[in-house]
Amino acid sequence: MNWERAKTFLLVAFLLLDLFLWAEWRASRREAAVIEMSGEAEFLRSKFAQLGLTVPEGKGPSPALRYFSLEKERPAPAASGDGPAVRRFAYDPETGELVLRWAPPVRAPALAGAGWLRAYLPGAGELRPADGGGWIEFVEGYPLFEARLDPEEGPGGVVGLRGRFWIVGEGGDPRPLIPPAVAVYALADRGLIPPGSRIEAVLPGYRRVQPTGGESFLVPVWRVVTGAGALDVNGFLGTPIPDGPPRLEDRGSVERTDEG
Repeated sequence: MNWERAKTFLLVAFLLLDLFLWAEWRASRREAAVIEMSGEAEFLRSKFAQLGLTVPEGKGPSPALRYFSLEKERPAPAASGDGPAVRRFAYDPETGELVLRWAPPVRAPALAGAGWLRAYLPGAGELRPADGGGWIEFVEGYPLFEARLDPEEGPGGVVGLRGRFWIVGEGGDPRPLIPPAVAVYALADRGLIPPGSRIEAVLPGYRRVQPTGGESFLVPVWRVVTGAGALDVNGFLGTPIPDGPPRLEDRGSVERTDEG
């Protein structure tokens, strides 16, 4: 008997057996995960019923989002022959605060779809119209909840924009978010959502987070909207974002940044 051929045959056989066992293990894990999620869903429904919470049913699998770094550069608006002349451009890449002013004034309807406006906001992501006017920045199809730009009215029309946007850097690998019902339970279990609340929507998106002593970055979140307001939950970890949704602060600090 040729021992070398027999040894090769045995190695291949063991390799195939390992692959077969690995496939069986993966299949059993998937089945266990389905059973576990089914049990989790029943547990959550029971808890929501006890708390009197009305939670919208999720549709389809959770979306896959990823962490993003944020750029620190301070861009300058590009020249545009189609729009008014830029008179002031003040931007803080740490806070995302922006003051942009131009002359002469522009009528509000002319801002819709204005190509020159994009040239004045270098590095901003996709801008979509926001409720009540203005724009919200989107990252790979999902809103960056803190990033909103609103028109600044003046004599004769709109004279500029004020608000926030960020220049998004590199991202990690996409990962599915936790189920939206788990995000709701994370808030209810901590008493952040009072019993009897009606959950109006659970929306995927991004929040800027800055750890103590660390660099700021974008975190995928579920935004849970109730009649009393909104709360954000880390979409991977299921932990509430500590400072809650951003509030519209006094943006006077941006006036002290360097002018462009």
